[in-house]
Amino acid sequence: MSATLSLSTRMNLEQVNSLLLSSSKLYCNLDTKISKHFYMGLEEKDKFKQFLYFFLCIERYTHHVFKKIEHDKSCKNLVNIPVRLEESALNFLVEQQQESKNLAQRFHWCSILVWEGVVDEDIKRFKELKRIRDRISHGEDVQESELPVYIARELALKLLSYSQF
Repeated sequence: MSATLSLSTRMNLEQVNSLLLSSSKLYCNLDTKISKHFYMGLEEKDKFKQFLYFFLCIERYTHHVFKKIEHDKSCKNLVNIPVRLEESALNFLVEQQQESKNLAQRFHWCSILVWEGVVDEDIKRFKELKRIRDRISHGEDVQESELPVYIARELALKLLSYSQF
């Protein structure tokens, strides 16, 4: 069984104009390969596929953003490095960032350095989504009722709203 609830409210011209401007700006910055998965999640009726599409959007976008981070600049701004260790500490931090290969590590770096609105609760949600995705990927039984499709969709949407890369 499934249900959808929608609520309509009247907006004034200024609100509509503001939404159109921000949506067209977002549209111009979205990568089609990444946003395609979000769209497919919106259009899909099967909850398993919806969940996987939204998660794939999060995963691809995370890797996309991570690859564009300027590691030297971001590390300098991240911590207060003592002058006596300026070169070696900075090199160490840059190496730590660049060695981040898995999705969770990259998600954390993007959250710290790029996605200013991501909070601790979003990190917890991401970890739970990833845990469920990993269970599916490893062939474990996951009940459709366990799938947090709405949370995956909302997190993907939140991340895409930072689409400056």
